[in-house]
Amino acid sequence: MDEEKWKEELEKWEHEIALNPENAEAYSKRGTVLFVLGRKKEALDSYNRALEINPKYEKAWNNKGVLLGYCGRKKEALDCYIKALQINANHEKIRRNRRVLIGSDEFWDSLSGDSLPDLWSGDEDFNILASREKLKDCSGKDLQSIRHLWVEQYRLLHLLSADLDQVGHYTSTNVFETLLQEQEETKGKATPLLLCSLAAANDPTEGTVFQSLLGVDCMPFQRIHSNLAVLQTSFSSSIGSLNQFRLYGKNNGEEGTGLCLVFNRSFFAGPGETSMVAVKRDQEQSSEEEGAACRKLPLYWVLYYDRDSEHVYYTPACIEYSLNKEFKMKKNSVKKTDLKKVEDIGKSLKRIRDHFKAISKEYQQTALEMLIYLRHLVKDAAFKDEKELRILSLHPYNDHDSSLKVLPGKNCLSVDYLPVIHEEEEYLEKVIAGPKLRDFPNLVDVAKFRLHRLGGKKEVEFCQSQAPLS
Repeated sequence: MDEEKWKEELEKWEHEIALNPENAEAYSKRGTVLFVLGRKKEALDSYNRALEINPKYEKAWNNKGVLLGYCGRKKEALDCYIKALQINANHEKIRRNRRVLIGSDEFWDSLSGDSLPDLWSGDEDFNILASREKLKDCSGKDLQSIRHLWVEQYRLLHLLSADLDQVGHYTSTNVFETLLQEQEETKGKATPLLLCSLAAANDPTEGTVFQSLLGVDCMPFQRIHSNLAVLQTSFSSSIGSLNQFRLYGKNNGEEGTGLCLVFNRSFFAGPGETSMVAVKRDQEQSSEEEGAACRKLPLYWVLYYDRDSEHVYYTPACIEYSLNKEFKMKKNSVKKTDLKKVEDIGKSLKRIRDHFKAISKEYQQTALEMLIYLRHLVKDAAFKDEKELRILSLHPYNDHDSSLKVLPGKNCLSVDYLPVIHEEEEYLEKVIAGPKLRDFPNLVDVAKFRLHRLGGKKEVEFCQSQAPLS
């Protein structure tokens, strides 16, 4: 609406208030109109009046949170979302607003390193991962340390969030062909990219390297038992890499015969926009548009840990610069922006290790289960040249309404992500073929034909690597 229409809307709600000065909804609606018109102080006063009349009005708490967040008052905005979710824990719009807030640079920049914002009250992921049974009788120092760990997991996820214009996904020509096929179950749309269970990963150390980083001496178990399946798809910032072509997307076991699919930024959600655990949404609160948005997942960098030297590598920064066993920079000649990021990662890792060691043995198992995202974003340093990024999704085994399924012929769990073209968004930018892929011109012809059939309007670039692969 234009400004005149908003002014008419304002008059409407002021008239409602004049008729009934105890109308909380009218005050909340009036506050939203004043916010749009840039009259933020009056808007805040209007929301406060609505909440004086009805302290249980969750929409007014949500609207007040949005306004306070916009004004830079991030902690107060978080408190508003917590109050709203205490009234209505299943309101998806409020949950999403809260997630976006704690995924923002401004939120974390407003906190000191040792701050303990309340990121557990009203947090659906915390409630799933730390059930009452697991935290029964947990109090005092143990509970405080577990809450610190939860905040630091969110902080590290923020620090490891990737915002690259393009990333590569290495796969075989067979998978690429499948991705461009129309399926009956997708109503004529392309086959979605799959997230597959990390239980089936080729790396036998998957999920355990993080435990070594915490300190083996305080580990109660080598492996963690969880009621959640962890699924992922990997990407790389090394686009068209000869090393990646050697490792991935082989046809009949021959190196250099795979493809690098280059996806754009819009293929991923912003940091914090989706919950960690994929749970059934309240259908009354979710429109089709919101459901589609929930399918996107944030993209995270993987950290690499060398158990011998105890160094941690953050690969967007030059890999010769790393964190030592005290999580401090080994060298300082890295560019300023990367230096601060690596130092912040180091401080957060140190806090995680310190808080974890402070937890009684009785609750360390629960603490490890709660750090489930981080466990799968730390790999062995032997893989650091891959510069891997991941999207992760956690699915309860007992969620009968989830999209979790067994992948036929692979004996592993999987879940659909997004197809290359979805709701008029086109995510595929480029296809780079390995240097030993035969019949590349025919692949291009067929791919362009299928992209057109799927409704593709932009020109996807196709090229073949000329790198020598002996």
